[in-house]
Formats: sequence, structure tokens, C-alpha cells
Amino acid sequence: MTTARTLVSWGVPLFIAKPDLDKQGRWRPTGGHGSTGFWFPQCWQESRPDQSVVDRWRPGDALCAVTGHVLDLLDLDPRNGGDATFAELARNGLWPEVYCSAATPSGGRHDFVAPLGVRSRDGVRPGLDVKAGAGGGGHGIAFLAPTVKLSKSTGQLSQYAWVIPPRRRPEQDDDSGAAIAALVSEGRTRAGGPRAPNCPRSAESLPPRLDNDNDTDDDADADSVVAAFLARVPGGPPCGWMRDAANAASKVLTGDQLHRGIMGPVLRMVRGAASGHQGLDAALAELRKDFVSRAQIRGGVRELASVQEWDRALAGAVAKVPHQGTGVRPTAACDCWLEQYLRDYDQAPPHLHTLNGRQRATDRVVIDCLLSSARRGRSRRIQVSQRQIAEAADVSLANVSQSLKRLREQGWVERTSVAGYPDRLDLLVPQAAVTRTTEKPTAAGSSVVLVTARGVHQVLGPAGAGPGAAATFARLPEWRRRVRGRSGHLVRVTPGTAASGARPADPVQGPRAIPHPPTGRGKTVAQLAQEMNVPTSTVRGRLNKLHRLGLAFRDGQRRWWRYRFDPEWLADREGIPDTAEARRRLHVRQRRLYYVPLIKAGSVRPVVDDDGSVRYLERLEGEDTGSILWIDREPDAARWIASLDPDQHPS
Repeated sequence: MTTARTLVSWGVPLFIAKPDLDKQGRWRPTGGHGSTGFWFPQCWQESRPDQSVVDRWRPGDALCAVTGHVLDLLDLDPRNGGDATFAELARNGLWPEVYCSAATPSGGRHDFVAPLGVRSRDGVRPGLDVKAGAGGGGHGIAFLAPTVKLSKSTGQLSQYAWVIPPRRRPEQDDDSGAAIAALVSEGRTRAGGPRAPNCPRSAESLPPRLDNDNDTDDDADADSVVAAFLARVPGGPPCGWMRDAANAASKVLTGDQLHRGIMGPVLRMVRGAASGHQGLDAALAELRKDFVSRAQIRGGVRELASVQEWDRALAGAVAKVPHQGTGVRPTAACDCWLEQYLRDYDQAPPHLHTLNGRQRATDRVVIDCLLSSARRGRSRRIQVSQRQIAEAADVSLANVSQSLKRLREQGWVERTSVAGYPDRLDLLVPQAAVTRTTEKPTAAGSSVVLVTARGVHQVLGPAGAGPGAAATFARLPEWRRRVRGRSGHLVRVTPGTAASGARPADPVQGPRAIPHPPTGRGKTVAQLAQEMNVPTSTVRGRLNKLHRLGLAFRDGQRRWWRYRFDPEWLADREGIPDTAEARRRLHVRQRRLYYVPLIKAGSVRPVVDDDGSVRYLERLEGEDTGSILWIDREPDAARWIASLDPDQHPS
């Protein structure tokens, strides 16, 4: 992932696309947006360069870059004449300078070049697609290694691989792509040229707005109208209403009037999307496949002709609702989607929930509050502060913060901090879950939650600086100066340390280590706010807290550094108790009480092992599933199970 981090450092926006999974959790490589196998997030065109995107990537996800920022993409497909096109353009000196290149799963090539100053366009030449972006729109998507996709040539799963990794950032005055840009502009002004049949019709190249004056009889303009409409309506998996409408359209395709009969259902789906229903792009992709195959079987027409027939029908439907399409937001949320979101949360498997009873109840209250805000704004994107959630849900501010952190880790909420404004929260439905265990993996599907880390020193724990200030402290370098003529360094220690006689040993070497300081100069408030993606006011508050505790100071250049200090001495001086063991005992007690009603209902069965530990096994319809929900290794675990009433412990 070093290459991806290099692209982010250049200023290339990245985002993660989740795989399209069926009900059994298996990946559908031909599903998702444009049959790519992945669902692109809402407003991916607005992605920003962020190193945390690389950290959030997991195997099975697609790592994608937005073109039109720093780099554009020339996609060569040898199956459609891409090699001949490249040879011709290179022979005439028209191929631009390539800054990095990757091999695609289908045997093609992705050449990354300097920005061309045009919008994306497919089929510029045989086997050549251009993914670019200009004027705030027309951006394209570039899949990056190590994304895995289905090869169109072999039918096997294959991985993107870097052939020429990025070494240097494109020059701002690089105009080597002027000839390619001219070909793209020339193709846009030429009328009647149909899209190459092998180019997937997805939302990868979208104009910034819907132009109602376009002539929908022209195939190229019709593509732009449809693409602009799809960019403005909510995407993602279809909601309940959209699924019913797609099923009704599928039934129409079984009749005799294939071409005339599809107009009404498609128009109904387009109008539904214009009113805020989700998943039009995905529903149309499946319906399009059915239409093309049936048109070929019944009418004996070629694939290209049936595709053009479908495109004209869809463009005609979109043209009938221009006044509605311009007012729709991609993040709009219909009532049926919000209701399905709540059902998905309530019926989610254990690994998508917090197993702690009190925490789960808090998460449910926060979800209800978010859904209430989403219904009022009819949007999956909510701009609300944690304090507003705490006041509306009657929950403490600290509990709201921890709840949102858990929901984000489980995949139900995506949180974006905007300096000077309340946090932006996007409601999501997780596609897969990540199992978290305390020690060794117990079994497939284990849902053991993470116990409080006892390796965190109490100075940086909840009774001391707190998690926010601790994260800021971890980014502060230690002040030190080399002594001329002598070995070693001078360091600044917490005021009062020398007077007390305590020698400030290196705190990063202790059994409960302090985060190792980064190298380099001290950091300003603005630098810390940018690195952590939080408002500057939040950073100032954390730094003032660290300064009061004697952990950090500011020099004359307004740069912040950390002190060298003795953690044990500082904890004793400030009266900071060690709460790790108490929190661990509270965690065990809450977990035991949480499983009591489940044991009584017969959905969980405790099993006492020879070493005295107790395994809590999941049960469905009276039979063990083999999934271990929790292992209680406390010395009194077996005694506590034996103390339960027989009615509570039927096994």
C-alpha cells in the first residue's frame, strides 16, 4: 500500500468501494455499479486526499482513485484494438508522458498521465478510454492495486498490479497530452457516434449538471443526459420500492410488446428515483441485461442494436422528468430505505453489534436519533454535533462519542469532521463484519469483543488525559538538543521533576509504554488539526489539557513539543488512579449479566471447560452453531455459572 500512500501525498483523492454481496455473504463479481462487482459510495466525486482511506482498506474492497486531480488515466483494452491504437499514437508522437502504469485483470493497461483538462470519455479510439475531469465535473474512476476483479478475457479473478510505480509527481506545465485532449474534444463535437459496446455504462464519467436543452435523439448527448441524471439521484443498493418496481418491469419483459412495454415501468422507476428512492443505477443495470438478452432471442437483432434501443428508451424516460431530476440529491433517503436500515440493524448478526448490554442500548438510542434527523432532512447525510445528539437522546456526551466510534467501526456510520462545523454523518449498511478477538482466534465467526487494553498507562487513560488528548500527544515530537563536544542530548522534563529527585527515564520503554515520539520539529495547531482532521479549537483544548498535566509545552515559535517525564511519578502527583483493572472487572460483570436472559431463552449455552473457563456457545433452533460468543476466563467463572437458578440455566 506504499504506492497508494504516495498518490495521496501527491494530492490524488482515493476512496473505498465495498463488494456486492449476496444474501449468503458471497461476492458477486458481475454485480454492483456498472457490473464492476463493487458499490461506489455516494458523492465519490467529492473525495479528498486522505491517508486514512488507505488504512481503512481491507481485502475484498476496491481501492479507487478519482481522476482529474493531479493524474488522468488512459485505459487501453487490447481486446478492442487498444494495442493498435497505442502503436499508432506512439508512432506519431502523440502519446503523453506516463508517470506510472498498471496492468489490469483483463490484460489491458492503465497509463497515468498529467491532467488533460477535459472530461472523461469512453471510446475515444478503438480500445482507448480516457478517465479525466475538468471544470468541477466529468471525473472518472481508476481501480488501484491490490484490487481484485473478474477478468473479462479469462473469466478468472485477477489483481491489478503496478508495472511502473509512481516515482515523481507530474509537472504543472506538462502539455504532452494535448493531442489526446484534442481527440476527446473532437469526439464530443461529433454527432451520432455510438458508445463502444464493451464500455460499461456506469457512473464513472458524469457531467456536473443536467442540461435540459440537450437533443436526446443524439446518442452521445443522450448518454450525457442519462449519466447526469444518475449522478444526481441516490445510488447504492435498491430500496424496497425500487426492487418492487424492477420486479414489475421484469414481468413486463415476458410479454409480447417488448420495446413498447418497457417504457412505462422504466419511466416509473425514473420518477421514483427523482422523488428520492435509492438504487436506480443498480436496478437498471440488471434490467438492461434482461432486456438485451430477450431482444436478441426474439428479434434476432445484434447486441449493439438492442443496447441502443435500451439507451433511447431510458433517455426518453429521463427527458420526461427534467424538472424533478434537477432537485434530487445523491444522498437523499426515502422512508422505505430508512425503515429497511433500522430492520437491518436490529436483525444484524452478533458481530455487527456491540455485545455489551448497556453499550448496545446506547447505540440503539443513537441510531434512533440519527434516523429521526435523516427523516426530517430526507437525507442519509446528517450534519449534527455530538452535543445535539446527547441532548436529543438524553445520553452523556462521552457515551455518544464512544457510541459513534463503535458504529463507525461496525460500518453503520461514516463520520467526517469538517473544521468549524458539526460532524457530517453518513448512514451506511455494512457489507461485511470484522471479527475482533482478545487473544487467539476461537473459531470461525467468533464475536468476542475487545477487552480494555491494559497496556495503556493511566496518565493517557480516561482518568488522565483521555483518548482525544492521548491521540494528540502521540503526534508530538520530544524536544531534544545535541550537546556540542559530548555524547547524548539535552531534553526538557516536566516542571518539578528534578526538584522531586525523580529521574525521568525514557517512558516509551516501560511495561505500559507511552507512544513513541515521532521525529522532526514541533507541530503547530494548524498542522495537528490537518493531520487529525479535527477543528483547531478541539486541538487547542487537547493541548491545553496536556500542558496542565505537564505532558507538553509550546516554544517561542508556537510549536508544540512533549516533555520527558516519569509516568508513575506524574500519575501519583496528579492523583490519576489506575482504572484498567476496575474497568476489566466491570466489563466481565456486564457481559455475564447480558448473557443471562439469552441463556434462559435457550439461544446461548454455557460450557464449563476443564481449566475452569466457561465458553458461551450460540444456539439456533435448539442446536449449537459452533460459534463461540465469549470465553469467560475469570477464576470464579464456573462458580458463577453454577450459582444461576436452574430456570435460568436449563442446560
